[in-house]
Amino acid sequence: MSSSNKFNTLSSFLRLISSKFKGVYFLTETLLPILNEGGAIVNISNGLTRFALPGYAAYASMKGAIETYTKYLAKELGPKGIRANLVAPGAIQNDFNKAAFDHNPHIMDFGSRSHSSMA
Repeated sequence: MSSSNKFNTLSSFLRLISSKFKGVYFLTETLLPILNEGGAIVNISNGLTRFALPGYAAYASMKGAIETYTKYLAKELGPKGIRANLVAPGAIQNDFNKAAFDHNPHIMDFGSRSHSSMA
């Protein structure tokens, strides 16, 4: 495991799951019973599911989980007239990933995309 990995303990990994995936999953599951036909779910991911940078495997895995969950929601809810979409911007510099930008200036070359799926 990389020493630059911020999530190399069980407690930090569980906090990551709670903050990046568990909330998305359980909020969606809680609200599904009141979501009407024609409704929509929009989840957010990022470019780390499309390119790899050292030290971000755990974080990118949570975003990958959101992307997979959104695809399944689209398939399962599409027949009910409910859309599930994913917005995944490209590289955006912030405090969380400043070191990655500093050590990998080519990150800005990675494009962004918007992925929309419906059953």
